Amino acid sequence: MITDKRKTEIIDNFLSWMIEHHHNDEDLYFTLKNVIGMTKEELNEFSIESLDEYYEKEQEKAGEETLETITAEDLVEQAVYLANAPDGVTAEDKSEAMLGMLGANIVDESVYEEPDDEKEVEESIVKEFAEFKNERTAGKTAEEVFDDAYEISVKTALRDAVCEGDYEDNVYKALLQNRGEILQKLYDAYQGTPSASVATNTDAESFVEWYAEKHLKAMTQTPIKMGM
Repeated sequence: MITDKRKTEIIDNFLSWMIEHHHNDEDLYFTLKNVIGMTKEELNEFSIESLDEYYEKEQEKAGEETLETITAEDLVEQAVYLANAPDGVTAEDKSEAMLGMLGANIVDESVYEEPDDEKEVEESIVKEFAEFKNERTAGKTAEEVFDDAYEISVKTALRDAVCEGDYEDNVYKALLQNRGEILQKLYDAYQGTPSASVATNTDAESFVEWYAEKHLKAMTQTPIKMGM
């Protein structure tokens, strides 16, 4: 039975013979790497380091080819995404999604989904109300808070109406046009509409729907060109 020591000795002798009978390092590298199947680390164990550069060049080449493949896949994926992205996705979100595709080998199916307008409206108005409440109550006296009671009451009713109501998609799309100031825009419109009421949830929700419809019409109205 051959011992490990004897096996090592045989391999060492074999490698010495291979080195002596090959005309150049490139041929030797091809034989040891592609024919025998030896790795750089295995050759290093026998103190053969003269072929390291060939292994390293091959790794670099493989890396470049992989990068070229990934880049080509990225371009295809980005082109497909632009052709199929939902209409409601903003240019900023499209750019972010395309950047996220660089170097990725798994398609994120979520970038093809329609934006969740309802969720975005709720997130915006909840944040707006929290900022408004903090501004009007933090560090204020009871009298100062009382002076703002009307606005606080109306905005509370509007916030609840938006977050708890169940509206058509076009309502959320219209509200989302004022992202970041939805609550203030609703309040301003309420102030300018004497017939409006938020006395009940139904009243408040009706006002939100009326505002959204009015706002949507204003956005989609095409100006009439006057002839000379």
